[in-house]
Amino acid sequence: AGLSDDLVEQIDAIDGVEATAPIRSALTFDDGDTPVSVTTGDFDALERTTGLQLADGSLERVRDGDALAVADLSGLFGEDAAAAGMPTERVGDVRGLRDLDGEIRYLEIGATLEGELDALLLGYLVGEETFAELVGEQPVNFVFVRVAPAAADEVGVSLDRVLRDHTGVDVLAGNFLGQIVAQVFDFLIGAVNGLLGMSVVIALVGIVNTMTLSIFERRRELGMVRAL
Repeated sequence: AGLSDDLVEQIDAIDGVEATAPIRSALTFDDGDTPVSVTTGDFDALERTTGLQLADGSLERVRDGDALAVADLSGLFGEDAAAAGMPTERVGDVRGLRDLDGEIRYLEIGATLEGELDALLLGYLVGEETFAELVGEQPVNFVFVRVAPAAADEVGVSLDRVLRDHTGVDVLAGNFLGQIVAQVFDFLIGAVNGLLGMSVVIALVGIVNTMTLSIFERRRELGMVRAL
């Protein structure tokens, strides 16, 4: 869903928010009829909010020219990226994207970005003029937010308050994938601890049972020893 300009301004005005980067995104098709995401936004704001890092090429050419930027996955998968079926993107390669008229428009990769989560979420990053030619005018779809150190909790509460009446908008922490992985490991550790607790209880019952049976089975012998 699109975000109104007024909502974007409210997000930017929250105490503790140091920078925002509104992003406009849309789906189109490449020359192989595969759906791809095309995005645009303020490149300087992206650098301030996401820490977007250039791996190769020039972002100025993407912003002002007829080129695109894409995340470089070789930094994540190394030399195994191609073997794993991951697309390898290099400056100078050409990608075909379908425009509003259904025609294939070929754009050269002018820059590659460090293969981090934020860069992967952007898909194909293009300049605003190129974006309008490919998918037309689109509203803001999501906003990257950079918060002041140690202010994440307060900003999160303020964001929830601002977005209370916008049921189609969600707030995600920047490390939400890490939080998901942490929840999985917490569940596994809890399950192991539960099984360990059950094994301790079973062991205690077994010890008490063995001692009790040993005493009952040897009552006569113990009584004889005590009488002697």
